[in-house]
Amino acid sequence: MSASLRPSARRAAAVALTVALGAAGCGQGSEPSKDGKGGGGGGASASAGAEKGPEARAVAHRLVDGFRSVKAAPSLTIEVSGLNEGDAFTGRIRADDRNECVGTVHIAGEGTLKAIRTRDNRVYLQMGEDFLKTQMAGEPAAELKAQMELFQDRWIAGNTDTKMFRDVFNGCDFAKGLPEMTHDEVGGTEFGAPDIETVVLNGRKALRITKKEDGATLRLHVTAEGKAYLLRMEQKGGDEPYSMTFSDFGEPVRAEKPPAGDIIPREEFARGGAPGTAGTPSTA
Repeated sequence: MSASLRPSARRAAAVALTVALGAAGCGQGSEPSKDGKGGGGGGASASAGAEKGPEARAVAHRLVDGFRSVKAAPSLTIEVSGLNEGDAFTGRIRADDRNECVGTVHIAGEGTLKAIRTRDNRVYLQMGEDFLKTQMAGEPAAELKAQMELFQDRWIAGNTDTKMFRDVFNGCDFAKGLPEMTHDEVGGTEFGAPDIETVVLNGRKALRITKKEDGATLRLHVTAEGKAYLLRMEQKGGDEPYSMTFSDFGEPVRAEKPPAGDIIPREEFARGGAPGTAGTPSTA
């Protein structure tokens, strides 16, 4: 068995943990618009400010502040689901501005991955039983058993100098990928006016901004009271629907190195021939 991910698994893992706005399918265009979304779906805040008077402009400005708060948050959690090039995925990632990150991702047809990045930039991956079985499909039963004994409930240590680990752990820095915006930018008219409603989202009063275009519905939720936070962004319909929910702003991440006995030693890893990572792991 090769020590590298099958191409589909590597791509799916990177997509799911990266959770970059473009990778998750946010918006239909390739260029960011002024509210921080992709070109086709991104006119919610811009048009709110332009076409519905002072009240809507205030909502648009609050949405800008909400994006800023997510980008600047010392820590937060993102829960994501969606499709990317036909692959369905769900995930939960918790990260802070001190390099700590923990995450779990499930990719349909591939399986489950868990990830930890500690403050000193050490990274650890754990492959679920379903992921191992997918990677070992077609291999002899004895080989599958050996791989399961080696990898199940254990962690592979590495660092982000290795491409596979670097690609996967890009998702820990998802907030940095949000675009910079200013209130002055919220004034375009090219997208038409969205609907603005007051709703309750996860127990919090929120403003929901809805925009429909090209067979897809884009919804952005921002807190209606107190400090402005972007709470959710989602697209229904279109080629790559998705949902991203942001929460736990400022709460500790506590990304800790797994117990030494649960980390696969370098020499044991080399003998086993890992089915799920590329490159050579570092020592624990």
